[in-house]
Amino acid sequence: MGSDSDWKVISGGKDHSLALKSDGTLYAWAKNDRGQLGIGGTGSETTPRQVGNAGDWKTIAARGNHSLALKSDGTLYAWGANGFGQLGNGENGSNSNDKSKDKIAPIRIGTDRDWRTISAGNLHSLALKNDNTLHTWGYNRFGQLGLGDYSNKDSPAKVGSDTDWKAVDGGRHFSLALKDNGALYAWGYSELLGIGTDTPQTRNSPTPVPHP
Repeated sequence: MGSDSDWKVISGGKDHSLALKSDGTLYAWAKNDRGQLGIGGTGSETTPRQVGNAGDWKTIAARGNHSLALKSDGTLYAWGANGFGQLGNGENGSNSNDKSKDKIAPIRIGTDRDWRTISAGNLHSLALKNDNTLHTWGYNRFGQLGLGDYSNKDSPAKVGSDTDWKAVDGGRHFSLALKDNGALYAWGYSELLGIGTDTPQTRNSPTPVPHP
């Protein structure tokens, strides 16, 4: 991207991109109709534009039309589309096209300062805390939040009681996670999970993925 050689972390959403530089500054570009760039408006950008002026961003995650980011002090931020509560700020719209609860700049989610890892699904979000617990929020029609139900959540909800989650990743209608022992789990729309195509067609709690 240009002549700069200090980019450190990147993430791509549906039609937008995020990147961190080694000095902890955050940049975004491309489509911005839902505020997913976090730059305080909804105009698109064809080149990287800095998000605010903070220099303490640690990691980022983009998917669909929303964005997540962690700061170095363990606080969690989100912005962009919020039709199903995928920002986790306690608000949600009435459907995926409802822009009434969208956020055009980073907003802090809750007061916790112990977030460690984040991932954005298409309409849902996932995060791990320092104690290795797993938390999810947003759209849940296919059980992709892993909470044992199919209700949307507009703020982070803890998945079970396990404290050995190592990594997470969110897809369109499903989620994946690794445990400390290397075991792989998946949940959501079952045809996307690697667990076979048996019924039921959705899994609403973490399900072990069998070894080949």
